[in-house]
Formats: sequence, C-alpha cells, structure tokens
Amino acid sequence: MRPPLLDRADLQPLDLLPIPAFLHFRRQVLYANLAAQQAIGYTLSELRELDLRLIVDEASLPAVIAAVTAHERGEEVAPYEYTYIRKDGKRVAAINHTRLVAISEDVQELARDASKEGRGAAVAVLGVVTDVDAVKQAERALKQSENLYRLLVETCPDVITLMELDGRIIAANRAMAEAHGLSSGEELIERCPNIRDLIGAEGIAQQSKDTMRLLEQGVVRDMEYSVTTLHGQRATFLGSAALVREQDGTPKWVMGIARDITETRELLAQNRALGAQVIAAQEEERVRIARELHDVVGQMLAVLKMDAAWICQNREDSQRVVAGADQLCQRVDEALTLVREMAYQLRPAVLDDLGLASALETLAAELNLKAGHPSVEVVVIGAVDSVPGAVAVAFYRIAQEAITNAIRHAQCDHVSIRLQLDDDGLMLIVADDGVGITDERLVERRALGLASMRERAQLAGGLLKITRRANGGTVVSATVPQSQLGQLP
Repeated sequence: MRPPLLDRADLQPLDLLPIPAFLHFRRQVLYANLAAQQAIGYTLSELRELDLRLIVDEASLPAVIAAVTAHERGEEVAPYEYTYIRKDGKRVAAINHTRLVAISEDVQELARDASKEGRGAAVAVLGVVTDVDAVKQAERALKQSENLYRLLVETCPDVITLMELDGRIIAANRAMAEAHGLSSGEELIERCPNIRDLIGAEGIAQQSKDTMRLLEQGVVRDMEYSVTTLHGQRATFLGSAALVREQDGTPKWVMGIARDITETRELLAQNRALGAQVIAAQEEERVRIARELHDVVGQMLAVLKMDAAWICQNREDSQRVVAGADQLCQRVDEALTLVREMAYQLRPAVLDDLGLASALETLAAELNLKAGHPSVEVVVIGAVDSVPGAVAVAFYRIAQEAITNAIRHAQCDHVSIRLQLDDDGLMLIVADDGVGITDERLVERRALGLASMRERAQLAGGLLKITRRANGGTVVSATVPQSQLGQLP
C-alpha cells in the first residue's frame, strides 16, 4: 500500500494540532508544528540544523535508531516510548506515534542537503508525540472514573443489568446477584447467561414487545416483570431500560435498572386486606345495630303504641288523658319512622336481600319522593348482582356519597347512576348536571367524603376517578377489573 502524499500546503493544518508533530526525512527534521516547537524549546530553523541524536536521551537511542532503520526499509513501526531532551536540558518521557508518508519535491527542498538529483516523491516519517506523564495522568483519571462508576453501580440498591438485544447478560451489579442469592454479577452470568432464563414464557413475550418499543423510542419506563429467582422464589421488579448505540447509531446493548417491589406489593396487599377487614367490621357492626334498633327498640316502641291505643279505647276517662294518649301515639309513630330510617342508613336491607341494583334503585326512588331534591335515574347493564358482597357494599357507599355531594354542593337538577358489568369488569358512574367540582375541592385533604370514596374503591381492588365536565357537572366513576372481582369475598 502506497503511503499518502504530503506537499507543503498539507503542513499548515498541523500547526492547529494541540500536540507535537514532526516530519523526519533522512534523519533530519523537515517540519515541526508550533506545539512541537513549544514542547522541545527549539525553533523550526534550529531543529532543521540539529542531528536527531542530539535531542534524544542516550538511553532511548537504541529504540529510536531501530525505529528509524525500520522506516528506512519502508516498514511501519508500532508506537514506542523514548525520552527527548529539551533545549533547556530537561528530559521528557514521551510516546512516538509514526507513519510513513510520501513527500513532494517542495517539501524535500526543506532538507539541509536538498539536491536536484532523483526528483520526485520520497518517503518520510510523520510523527505525533504524546507526553507520557500526560497520558499516564489521563489513564489514572480514567481509571479513577471507572472505579467510581463501578462503586456507584455495585453499591446501588437497585438491580442494574447490561444486556445484548437478545437478552444475553453482559454485566450485572451486586444487587442483581443478591436478588438471586449470589454474591457477584460474574457468578450470576455464569449460572444464568440470559435474562430469558429468569422471566418465563410470559415474560419473554413481554420482553419482545418492550424490545420493539425500545428500538423505536430509545427509552422505555415503568416496565413490570415477574421473575423466578435462582433459589425458586417469585419476585416482581419495576424498572426502565435505555438503548446503548454504536457511534454510527446502530443499537448494541440494553441498559436496564429495576427495583424489587415484591415486598412493597405484599405490604400494599396486606394494607388493602386490613382495610377491607376494617370496612367489613364496620358493616357487620352496622348490621348488628340495625338489627337491634329494629328488633329491640322497634318492639319496645310498638308496645308503647299498643298501650297508648288501649288508653284511647277507654274513653270513659277524661278528655285530657285521651288527648295525651293521641299525642303519645303520634310520637311513637314518628319514633318508629326514625328507627326505620336509621336502620336503612346503617345497612339497607335491600342490599342483602335483593342485591346492588335493587339497592340503588330503592335509594333513587326514596330521593325522588323528597321535595327539593334533584331527580335521580338509575341504569343497570349486566348481571351486577353476581358481584362479591364487598364490592357491592363499596359501590353502594360510593354512589350514596356521590349523590349526597351532588345534593349539597352541585346545585343540580338531575343525577344519573350507571352500573355496568361486562368482560372488562364492574363500572359505576354517578354524574350530575350541576356547577361542577372545583380543582381546590379535588385536592383538599379535609374532603373526607372524597377520600372515603377513593379508599373504598381501592379496597375493592379498583380505582376511583372524579372529573369536572366541560359543559358543567361532576362525574364520579369507579371501576373494578374482572381479574379482581374473583378474588374478593
């Protein structure tokens, strides 16, 4: 392969280099850029008059002469270390990177003994010199940076993994290894070379989809995977992944970072179960109180009414006694009505006897009988009465609270309740045509009614959403997915 040709115009750009560059021909310096002149302390004209051996340390002469001799034979030479001598006598360790180049006649004329014989291109040596101390300092800084990076990765409590696009693990931190009962990433890779060995068939299908998204977007966040660890335990991880590319943009690796949320999920499930137990205990207590009000207090009031009626039948007594007895009967009737209403509010019997749909329809019918209240409409789609009791109670209380809020705050004329059960799950929508809920009300921590509705939805395994419609009014929607309905009592 013929070396590239340099003419005198090609030498000028070398002055822009921040590192020393020399052009040698027949063991003479033809050219040195500004960085080279500053590094060695000689001017270009002085360097052209010097023999190379005068600026090379004696201990380095054998290596330099061997390199020069190889160049004269037309051979390339690998970078080599040597020590050069500055004009002020200081010795500097350096690394010389050389390459053979062809020089034109106008460059050859720079030589001391330039002659007109043998005109044409000749072979010279272009050398670029780097300071060994600077190189070693840069290497130390790079090594320190690498050690710091490794320390950060190794001490990070989250799982960090570098993988090929096909899932083959290249590197893994200690947290990844400890999640599988191992002590190091190297041991993990030896035991499990591919991430697909851990995530199972379902996880592999998900990983394929995530890889396609990663190739399109470069970064994918909030990915959730269930993993069977090497010691047989199931764990759930939530993480993100970023695509690592070659300099030309070609996808090369996947860097993933994830957090083990198994314990968090378990705690949330425990809290949800505890909350459900609390709600169930409250409902049981309400059932007990309602029964006592009906069976005990109600019976006592009924006896009082019978006694008062007997007094009314014995009208031979004075008119004052009769009037008192009539008033007693009236008050007992009021007390009985109040007891029935209290029992219904604590636990509507229709919810247990006929189901959620009938309970909502009864609630709407009672509200429609009261003057000054908005009209309430109920639409039921699907076999909603087949839902678990805990969900039925939660949805009834949510609807009850939403209607109460509409009556108190919405200034509305109409409230619609839509209850639907389909393949996706159970959905409750309570909408009014009032002024609409304010943003401040939505985020107000003291709004216990809103917080109670959200809590009931979460304990039932679902979500609650409250929005303000553009044309006015508020919409409260609660949903429980089909997958959760089968897990509740």
